[in-house]
Amino acid sequence: MTLELSAIFHRDEGAQAARAGWPSIEQARRWGELDPYLEGCPYPGAIRACRARAEDVAATREEIWATLVGSAIRQFWFDNTDKQLAAALVEAGSERLGAPGSAWERLGAPGSEADAYVGRSPYRSVRASPTGVSGEAIRT
Repeated sequence: MTLELSAIFHRDEGAQAARAGWPSIEQARRWGELDPYLEGCPYPGAIRACRARAEDVAATREEIWATLVGSAIRQFWFDNTDKQLAAALVEAGSERLGAPGSAWERLGAPGSEADAYVGRSPYRSVRASPTGVSGEAIRT
């Protein structure tokens, strides 16, 4: 899962340029449907191999979806990751896991997944909305 998602979120400018806008927000929401998700992907074979490996080693499908949600939430720690893409993946995973509400509600609400995750984050607070995410740094 980490390798698959690094194709989307790696901070290196070359890696971001290589993905050439793939996946779209709509494709990210369909992460579980591999063929539509991979349309326009510059490296579909690698993504398919990563997904197959995740499915082979996961105890349950829910483990895969939970890992997706956790990995996507983690992207809010970093300044140069696509927050709307991360939110679309959180929403896709959360819906599969049966969590109510939109990703923006979950990410911004006290006691939300992101709020709980922030306790281990370098940020004191996280504010999420469809237009962006901000965090107040603890570190100097």
